[in-house]
Amino acid sequence: METTIWFDQNLRAQWPRPLADDWHRLYPQLFDDHDLRITRHQPQGHFYEWLAAIHIFHSSGALSLVEKYLFEGAHPRKRRIVRGLFTEPEIEFLKSLPNQPPDLLVYSKKAKRYWFAEVKGPTDRIRPVQRSTQEAIKVKLGVDTDIIHARRVTSGRTRVSGLLRQGRRLSRVR
Repeated sequence: METTIWFDQNLRAQWPRPLADDWHRLYPQLFDDHDLRITRHQPQGHFYEWLAAIHIFHSSGALSLVEKYLFEGAHPRKRRIVRGLFTEPEIEFLKSLPNQPPDLLVYSKKAKRYWFAEVKGPTDRIRPVQRSTQEAIKVKLGVDTDIIHARRVTSGRTRVSGLLRQGRRLSRVR
């Protein structure tokens, strides 16, 4: 499935500070202290992935692990979640892919299911190696990879910024 989410440039201008701090506080089920530290070390990155994780949470109730969810040493919480979702051979398969796995590992505790999401900012495109990785995941694990395009609002939808700052549902913005 392909989805487009919208953001306002004023919201983007607040990344990473103070916005990452606000989202970390408002969405502790999505972003842990380690995720927040990454935004400080890589201040130009991760905005679109965090925005997409929030969108998924509000639209489906599903949680997301943002990036580096397969790295053993750095993310103990993520490692526990990954080990609860995948068998050891499945984890090894994901680690062996020619390209890193998609940006988000999305999962629903209630439905006991998972899928992936690849997030693309305004100038990003899916590369052929990413398509082949998504297809390999589909064949081996039987799950889809959603594509989420983050696009800047040019007019008419500026309420997105205020709603996200307040932690309110994105579904109200249509």
